[in-house]
Amino acid sequence: MTSLSFKIAFWLLSRRNFSKSRKLGGVDLKSYQHPKIHNNCLVIGNGPSLKKDISALTAQIGNVDFVTVNHFSEDPVFSELKPSKHVLLDAYFWADDTAEELKEKREVFFKSLTTVNWPLKIYVPIISNQKFLRQSINNKNITLVFFGGCPVCSIPIKISTSVTTHLYETTDLIPPLFNVLIYATYIAVLTGYSNIDIYGADLSFHMDAQVNQQTNELLISYTHYYGKTKLVPMRKNPQRKLPFTMHELMSVTADTYYAHKSIYLMAKSRNIVIKNKSSFSLIDVYPRA
Repeated sequence: MTSLSFKIAFWLLSRRNFSKSRKLGGVDLKSYQHPKIHNNCLVIGNGPSLKKDISALTAQIGNVDFVTVNHFSEDPVFSELKPSKHVLLDAYFWADDTAEELKEKREVFFKSLTTVNWPLKIYVPIISNQKFLRQSINNKNITLVFFGGCPVCSIPIKISTSVTTHLYETTDLIPPLFNVLIYATYIAVLTGYSNIDIYGADLSFHMDAQVNQQTNELLISYTHYYGKTKLVPMRKNPQRKLPFTMHELMSVTADTYYAHKSIYLMAKSRNIVIKNKSSFSLIDVYPRA
């Protein structure tokens, strides 16, 4: 592609976030010195398949680094694994207008971090409420890394993943802020591990959705490693007032899979081997063995 073509692709991918992200600044994940103890890493998502795979994680303690996400810190095994990196993306962890049910949920998360007695970096987008997070996460062992960059806002289907990968490497474009597993894997790649194994990467949330046949309301049963909710109306975080439509859900789902393919190509170009070790997963881009 010509340089003009790359510029057009960059604009298409980032058009709504460009000026805002440049003003906010934040840590450049590509140049940041990410903690690294071992050459190999396990990235842990919170998909329900993780229940079957916990023993595979604990068997590798002392031989690999761990990257975890979201509410995994509330599980007792978190303190056994002692991850060096943890990732948050969802605005309900910091937004003032978060729904009450999610405020209660995040307080449990914050409390779980008080027991961290090892060095841990928590990665959060620069667009978060930094003051609130610093007040809520008051532990000398934890460093908050507020990362910047220009996140992909939507992905035109005709732009090749190889183009997006090139832009990730050469510009301040960063993956979409859609799914926390995207960033856990992306940060592991940027850390420079030789081998990255992924667990709990079900990415089957769209299969948990249904449409009310009388009202057309989108319903979902939120299913994670740490639990499953009853069937409830699908609402947008953090307020949980605006409804999701099936079109929006499928669009985000497609963009999420697209992002994983881009990250896989990025890892491949760096001679990093990623394998999906989840006992169940719908991600087909990462080799299974």
